[in-house]
Amino acid sequence: MKKSIRWIIFLIFVSPFPFGTTMLQALDVDTHKKINLRIAESDMNGFVLNSVLKSQLGFKEGIVQIVDNNTIEEWLKLGGYYEDKPPWAIVPYIRSFNHYHEPITNSGFSGFFDGSPLSGSSSASWAQLPIGTQSPGGYFSWPDVRDYYYKALTSIDKTQQEKLYAQTFRGLGQLMHLVTDASVPSHTRNDPHFWDYEAWVKNNPGVIQVDSISYNKSILSRINAKLPIQNIFDTDQYDGTNPEVTAGTSIGLAEYSSANFLSEHTINSAQFPYPKLDSRSIVERTYLSISGDPYIRKYYFKNCCGETNSGKGYLLSAMDYFDYWRQKSSVFNILPVIPVLDDNVYNDYASLLLPRAIGYSAGLLQYFFRGNLGVTSVPIFYDDILYFIKLKIKNLTPDETMANGGFVLTYRYTPTGGPTDGSKDIFGQAWGLDGSAIVPCTQLKGATKKADGTMDWGEMEAFFMIYPAMPREDYDSIKFTLAFQGTLGDEQGKAVIGKSFRLGEIIFDEEWDNGLDGNHSWGHTGFNLDNSNPPNGVTKNNVGSDYLVKENLRYQGNRSGRFNQSVLCDICGGGQYKDILLPLPITRNTYLVYKIDEMSVTPSDAPGSGQYLMLSFTNKLALEISQSGQMVEWNATTAYYTFPLGMIVVDNIYDMFQRVGITVPEPFYLNMIDFSQLLYELDNPSNADHSQRMKVDLIQIVEGKEY
Repeated sequence: MKKSIRWIIFLIFVSPFPFGTTMLQALDVDTHKKINLRIAESDMNGFVLNSVLKSQLGFKEGIVQIVDNNTIEEWLKLGGYYEDKPPWAIVPYIRSFNHYHEPITNSGFSGFFDGSPLSGSSSASWAQLPIGTQSPGGYFSWPDVRDYYYKALTSIDKTQQEKLYAQTFRGLGQLMHLVTDASVPSHTRNDPHFWDYEAWVKNNPGVIQVDSISYNKSILSRINAKLPIQNIFDTDQYDGTNPEVTAGTSIGLAEYSSANFLSEHTINSAQFPYPKLDSRSIVERTYLSISGDPYIRKYYFKNCCGETNSGKGYLLSAMDYFDYWRQKSSVFNILPVIPVLDDNVYNDYASLLLPRAIGYSAGLLQYFFRGNLGVTSVPIFYDDILYFIKLKIKNLTPDETMANGGFVLTYRYTPTGGPTDGSKDIFGQAWGLDGSAIVPCTQLKGATKKADGTMDWGEMEAFFMIYPAMPREDYDSIKFTLAFQGTLGDEQGKAVIGKSFRLGEIIFDEEWDNGLDGNHSWGHTGFNLDNSNPPNGVTKNNVGSDYLVKENLRYQGNRSGRFNQSVLCDICGGGQYKDILLPLPITRNTYLVYKIDEMSVTPSDAPGSGQYLMLSFTNKLALEISQSGQMVEWNATTAYYTFPLGMIVVDNIYDMFQRVGITVPEPFYLNMIDFSQLLYELDNPSNADHSQRMKVDLIQIVEGKEY
């Protein structure tokens, strides 16, 4: 009888335990795929990847956009799979040796493999390895994935760009895998495993359909970390003696799981003082025996010292592995009482661990894409060719400053007659005005809420040159991508932000390529406007070589004044010269673009002369643009500006008023555009000819598009 009892004990207590690399995987690879897909498809505490992909990167199909033969969501799923089982792997789970992080000692896996000592990097360190140093199984650390993303944003090769985007999203899936593993107690308590919590989760796939719980974002600013994402794993607060710090969400996921949950081989381990089994906290639950019989089982219950399940407590461990057998026969009372983790315990564990596994992984994804740029684009055409664009760039990232970096601008467009599937699109890179590929960004403060409730942010303007220039007929298909690389908040040097946008719209364009009639209903003195000047000189308006040339001459020995006007006006001439566009609505993103090559008076000290471009608006507001000494003073609601001759000038109309303290009313309309030359009446006859000359190349009103 004693021999048979011993054999029963042996069979129950010492079951075969295969020890190989399979034991080192955490949640099953299919579970990782499902968690990554759940995050990709869902609203995670206000973060929706689908929306980010559409608004930031211009992926019209969002997570189902195809890049390199797979959808983005499929690449995220494959990343969850490949972090354990790379596609080439002969030994599938060899990367899994680097998926452990024990927060008390900040160490990775340490154990044996086939009788030999074996160790791996801490998963927190593995996730932060420098570019090109993860091995085996490919390079998918945070720096690697940041690098793939930046190269994808700035690539001008379609095939290469798609491969880089694929690497980016696969890599993010692999990083999410590492975060999810930090929720598994065996991975934060250095416990190799085969059948345990992970297997239970695989067999109960519905448990991942839980509300997510993410970390408090303040942990990312803790200065102990090499990279801010280290704090998602471990904030270096829990030291094995203070489990209370792991309550709440201001803690790393590995600290939370290690301090509050047991793994199969670390129950009552001196190496892991918490959580403790307390015989004063015992509850009973129904459990099914190995033969399927329900019976009452006793459990250690946890409701203190860190996680308490909002004061409701949770099962920590079953008290006795052999309790069912003891109920069958007293002969089993000779067996030791061994606490064990069972399905009831795993169910309670999963209800607390999985919301954080999902929420913290989603938080890593959100942190990757947290950078947010606002871009207003103004195209600058000349002779129907796009040569330049002006950008107003805003840092809309909440409370994080962009610094010590730069912007790269790339574009793609479909040439006239090209296929609409983009297969023959032309890719290119824009250049800074100094010919460099990168436009510097010294500092742009992040978006903050002011005391009055309005938002404030840092912004800058940047000009880019398109070379070779793009013909206007391809304008509608062009898509730009602005990429920033530099410091963002606490992420130093290699943070990346991408922003896709299209160009603003030219809503008024006159380049004098259609004679004096122009492209609009211009009135010109002596052409279709009455010339009421006295016979004391000559007034001319001519168009040649796509220029409007205006001349106003008063002969020597005369004192009477003269004028020369080219005008569009909603009321001038009884509405005869009211352009179809007037009055033209003006918004905060409306820009004036002009180029005037000459605005001269001879002699330069001729008395009583004025020459200008004037734009008149609502409430008698006006912009007068002239050269020094040729201004005409009008009123307090006029803003006066000089300009460089022969240069294309681009300026925001609202800003032109606000810079001089003039408040712009709402709504706001442009009513008149006027190029005028004035020679005022003199007190005495002139002792020389007085001559004015103006050479106008172009004037445009552009509505910048804000993205």
